[in-house]
Amino acid sequence: MSEIAKRYAKALYELDQRTDVFSQITYDLMQQPLLWEALCSPVLQVKEKECILKRLPDLQTEPVYLSFYKLLIEKKRLKQLPEILEELERLSCSNRGCAQCTMHCVHIPDQQEQQALAKALCRLHQKQEIQFKFVIEPELLGGFLLELDGITYDKSVRGVLRGLAGQMKERRMV
Repeated sequence: MSEIAKRYAKALYELDQRTDVFSQITYDLMQQPLLWEALCSPVLQVKEKECILKRLPDLQTEPVYLSFYKLLIEKKRLKQLPEILEELERLSCSNRGCAQCTMHCVHIPDQQEQQALAKALCRLHQKQEIQFKFVIEPELLGGFLLELDGITYDKSVRGVLRGLAGQMKERRMV
C-alpha cells in the first residue's frame, strides 16, 4: 500500500465515513471498462474527464465524491483508486473494532470453521469482528496462512515442511 493511497483514504474518511456508499459508487465505476479506461486515459484532458464525471447519476447526488474524483483526475492519481478504496475500507473496519484478515488456503473453509477462526482471532487481537479475504493457493498443500494486523500465521503444510527442512539443516551444521 503506497503512502499516497493511505493519505488520500485518510483525507476522504475524515470528510465522510460512509465508506459503503463510496465503495459501491467506485465498484460500479470500475466495473464499466470503457468508462474506466476513458477516465484513466492520458489522451483525454482533465476538463473532458470532469464532464464525464458530472454526468454520472451517482455522483450528482454526492458532491464530496465528485470533488474527490476530480482531485484524483487533476493530480493524475485515478489509477490508484483501487488501492485508495482498499485502504479506506481498512480504515473504516479498524474504527469499528474490526480487522481485515487475508487467508491463503487450498480451499475456502466452511462457515462454521470461519466463525470459529474469527472468534479465536477476535479474542487474540482484541477485535469485535474479523472480515476474511480469501486467496486460493493450491501450492500450500493444506492448512492455511493468515495475514492480520501485520502478523503472519503460517499453519500450512508447506510452512511445516519448510520448518522441518530448516531444523534438519541446523542439526547437520552442529
